[in-house]
Parts: sequence; C-alpha cells; structure tokens
Amino acid sequence: MIPREPLSVSANLTRSSPHAPESRAEVTLTTRLGLCCQLDIARVRTQRVTYVEIVGTKGRVRADWTSGKIQTFQKETLPSQEFVLSTPTIVWMLKDFFQALRTNQPMPITGEEGLRALELVEACQQTAHSRKPIQFQDYTL
Repeated sequence: MIPREPLSVSANLTRSSPHAPESRAEVTLTTRLGLCCQLDIARVRTQRVTYVEIVGTKGRVRADWTSGKIQTFQKETLPSQEFVLSTPTIVWMLKDFFQALRTNQPMPITGEEGLRALELVEACQQTAHSRKPIQFQDYTL
C-alpha cells in the first residue's frame, strides 16, 4: 500500500434531469497522508475547456492542453510558463504501450492501477447517491 492512496472520498453529481448525463461533479478526496484534493469537473456547452489547475500551499500550476501552455505560480517568485507539444493522450498511451511490448518493459499503467481508478469512480457514484463519504479502510490493491 502506498501513502498516496485514498483514505476517503465524497462526491456530488449534478444532472439537468434524472436520465441526463452528469453536467458537474464535485469530488473531495483525502489521501492517507492527509492531502485534500478537490475536483470540480463540469461540462460546458458554449466552449471546450481543456485545462487543469492544481492549487497547493506553495503555489499553483495551470496546464492547458489545447494551447500546450503550462504556467507555474509560486509564492515569492515570478510566474513562469513553458510550452509542450500538443499531442492527443491516446497517441502517448499507444506509443508507451508498444514501447513496453518491444522492450519487454512493464506497462506504463498496470491492470491494478486501472482497477484502482475504476474503484474510485464507482466510489464517487456511490457516495453521490448515498450522500455519505466513503472510507477506504480496506483499500488493499
């Protein structure tokens, strides 16, 4: 067990109607080291939003994969930015997959990691329905 694994999760899913897909997910995840992660994911009808912003006690990072720009804002320093080649995630995933096959190296994402991600998604669905946080006391993968 690694210390970054989740200890608890709670989520609120918003739908425009009972049979519509979720239009917003607000998720709070607490890790075993006490790191609180808050995710606010929304579908936007007027434009495509393609960025993630990570905020911590020492600053924040904003990555926009449409423009390929990564901006870093730290306390007491000037903001910095860099540009990365914009490539669809599926291309990188397939390149890494085939590279692992060719070189007989471990896969970039293991089946266990995939299973953990699915368990977390299912926990978000369950906690949104029950309105009660889920504790991962027996999270053993």
